[in-house]
Amino acid sequence: RQVHMFLRTTQGHIKFQHVLLDVKFSWQRDVISALPNVYISSSGATFLNYAFSIHLEADGVLVTELPHVVKFLVKRCKLVPTRRIEELSQLFCEIRGVDDIRTLSQAEFSSLLAPLFLKPDKAYVNSFMSRIGLARQLRKDAKLRMLSCARQQAVMIAMEFPVVEVSETNYRCSVLGMHRFMSESFGWSLKPPKGSVRNLFKFPLNFKAKTKESALPELSTPPADAPLAETLSVTSVPPPSVALSTSAASASSAPLATGSHCVPKEAVALHLLSLGYTVRDLSHTGLSEFVNVDHLEGYIPLDLVDLHVATNAARDEIAKIDTYVGAFKRFQRKLKVYNKYHTEMVRVTRALVKYPAVVDKKGALFLKEILTGVSHCHE
Repeated sequence: RQVHMFLRTTQGHIKFQHVLLDVKFSWQRDVISALPNVYISSSGATFLNYAFSIHLEADGVLVTELPHVVKFLVKRCKLVPTRRIEELSQLFCEIRGVDDIRTLSQAEFSSLLAPLFLKPDKAYVNSFMSRIGLARQLRKDAKLRMLSCARQQAVMIAMEFPVVEVSETNYRCSVLGMHRFMSESFGWSLKPPKGSVRNLFKFPLNFKAKTKESALPELSTPPADAPLAETLSVTSVPPPSVALSTSAASASSAPLATGSHCVPKEAVALHLLSLGYTVRDLSHTGLSEFVNVDHLEGYIPLDLVDLHVATNAARDEIAKIDTYVGAFKRFQRKLKVYNKYHTEMVRVTRALVKYPAVVDKKGALFLKEILTGVSHCHE
């Protein structure tokens, strides 16, 4: 449920596009490289490698994810299971606690699943080869990868693993909390108020959204060095690596001071997207100082970045590989998406600059759902 909610946000769209790039690379590396014309001359090993890439979390795949892997291999990759598929049920019956849940490496993953499927000499690829069908399937695989990662991280959190790295869960909960706060307080979603559309060629940060000040909660300032989970009455406190935070040191609740064109790092991606750049452009190494697309740290970055400096850096970086056609397409995208992304950038900036502690608390409600298994919708 949280992943579907996350995908409806702008940050979820950016994350989805970034995951889609990884899925396309995995498909090219694991499957297309083994394709002579339209046939796969292998024993299904290419699809096993691709399935491992789709369900990969950190260093491997949890054994609890194997039923979803089998479903993927049967429905998506059209592999035919044998009677030995029943051996998986015996494996799951042996799981009694945290000590029985282990992470499978790629070699263990392949050796466990390879005997469970028939080994055709040639598996015909039907809908995969058409450009439209392939694009649609890869988008489904990207969504499946996000769901698989969320499931495995939720298992590690719920089972209270001693050491876990759940950066994607932390970031997803932070974004959901931020959007919950913005929808409750700012009164409008992606559409700007009447008369607020600015000129396409300006740098407007003086956007004034009509805010429901009465809806803003009171700020209760927790200690700056306290994890956010400790500020809630959560039945089970997660390990330090699970504690939700919107900055590297669990940002203080004091509002940030920004300059005329300085915004949090989280909002820079929205600004560049409003100028027509794509998520692939934002993934360039030269822009990592200004834009954070993968969010491996697991929090919403609040470092202030000057928009003029970030825009010039993006222009210089993309100019190295840009063409006239690419520049024209970028201008077309700018005309189409500028108002949407620029409005969202202003809303995100306002929420993170003025109310960082409230955003933290709203996000902690979504993390509490995973810890307790109880929805907070009734709260």
